[in-house]
This record gives sequence, structure tokens and C-alpha cells, in this order.
Amino acid sequence: MPLLLRAISLCTDEPEVTTPLLKFTYEFVLNKAQRLTFDSSSPNGILLFREVSKIIVAYGSRILLLPNGTDIYGSKYKGIWISLTVLSRALCGNYVNFGVFELYGDRALADALDISLKMTLSVPLSDILAFKKVFISIQF
Repeated sequence: MPLLLRAISLCTDEPEVTTPLLKFTYEFVLNKAQRLTFDSSSPNGILLFREVSKIIVAYGSRILLLPNGTDIYGSKYKGIWISLTVLSRALCGNYVNFGVFELYGDRALADALDISLKMTLSVPLSDILAFKKVFISIQF
């Protein structure tokens, strides 16, 4: 995961790089058929969510700073859509009890939710309605 984080941090302005990395993260956290199961006392779920949170925060904080290009969907909205879907899948994956983050003062959950809200608010309503996939990811 550190390699993914570094690549996303360095290449945020290149959707040809970030889109496949975010899609890989999406597939990784998609807990289809509960293939990723951790014991309730295992720290693995917390570590997994923490790494996914770092990726989302790194991408989101950098994509918000980029100016809008000619292909706004391909350069910005597609990555935002995938990031929001990754967060949704990570939250629904049953990896961790999220109260643990607040209990131990870990900002992973709060930071991921904060940046996802900022990404959502950065998309104008007309664009949300124009791009179906963006609309669906924001709806959930």
C-alpha cells in the first residue's frame, strides 16, 4: 500500500495513472462474499482501513487543488467517483468497529469522511446531475 500511496501522491494530475490505482484499491476493498474476514480482536481490519483512508485523503487533498481542465470528467470527476466508491466499500466491508478510531484518537475515519465531503461539495450540482456515475457515488 505505501507504493500505491506514493504513486497517487506524485501523479494526481495524471488520470492515466491514478484511475487504475484507485480501481485496484476499489477491487481490493470490495469484500465480495466476505473473503476478507478478521477476528474482532485482530488489528488487520484497522490497518487495512487506515491504509485505504490514507490513499483517499492523499488523492482527495491533491485533486481539489487542481484546476478544471477541458475533460473535467476524465481528469477530476472519475477519480472522485472512484474514491467515494472506495470509501463506501471500505465502510461497508465489516473490517473494523469504527468506534475504535475515536477511542484511540486515530483521525483515519474523520479525515476520510472530511475529504470525501470536500470532494462531494467541489462538484457543481449541474455536473452531478449530468454525470450518472458521479451522481450514484454521491447518492450513497
